[in-house]
Amino acid sequence: MNILIYADKLDAIRELITAAASFDVAATPKVFAATDELAQEAASYAESYSAGNVPVQDAHSTAAAISQAARALNCDVVMLLADRIGKDLAGHLAQATGAGALTGVTAFGQNHSAFRCALGGAVVEESVIESDAKIFAIAPKSFALAEQSASSAAKIDIEILQPSVVVKSVEPKAGGRADVAAADVVIAVGCGFEDEADMAAVEQLAEKLNAAIGCTKPLATDRKWFPEDCIIGISGKTCRPSLAISIGISGQVQYWAGIRDAGLAIAINSDKNAAIVPMCDASVVMDGSAAVAELNSKLP
Repeated sequence: MNILIYADKLDAIRELITAAASFDVAATPKVFAATDELAQEAASYAESYSAGNVPVQDAHSTAAAISQAARALNCDVVMLLADRIGKDLAGHLAQATGAGALTGVTAFGQNHSAFRCALGGAVVEESVIESDAKIFAIAPKSFALAEQSASSAAKIDIEILQPSVVVKSVEPKAGGRADVAAADVVIAVGCGFEDEADMAAVEQLAEKLNAAIGCTKPLATDRKWFPEDCIIGISGKTCRPSLAISIGISGQVQYWAGIRDAGLAIAINSDKNAAIVPMCDASVVMDGSAAVAELNSKLP
């Protein structure tokens, strides 16, 4: 079975190489990189190809390029990352190739089955794509990064369609917050906090612990206390920190699905019967604002 990996970042390529090995240990994945420069970098990990710059901002054009690359390299399985762009891209690619597609895949089982969260994260679904052509969009941070294994990079001759969306300029987002998906320590806050002014103390605690701050969806979309990049869970990011402290969070599955793989999970909640309490390794029954204040007083 030949597997084609597509990505526009090196870490994504490395994670997808590990995912491909988990899907079929006998397979030797090939990388189709979004740029020539990325293909050269990826060659330190797997056999890599490029066709110039793929218009990553246009899912239709990108899907057309990937489908051509898959045919040229005789690959019947395509893997990409299920980030916001990748989820959309998987659908376009399935339409372009007639393949079956699964998004949000977190692991693979026997006989090429795939596991992913379903029903808002309440259950884990096992699915099998029966068509010969298969597309898997892998949930970010589900697999470890592959180690180096020297290979080669080459160009392939395919047609890059003119994109219907043209990027005129790119500006960095304001705020400069640490990425919760990449952080080793995460402090997550929820609706147990009633006053936005309490977030100043949370910021202070995060600085002391060298932590990134995440939140449940309502704090970003309804209260507008945080940018949407801070949302943890089904509607946001998946985090796998060494330490996760969830403060004032009830523990709905939509949130827990994004943080449950933390090395050590601690809950701080005023309700001892909150759903999150039994889910965590340790819990403190205490008002969130008071707990943050006490932690700040104890930490240097």
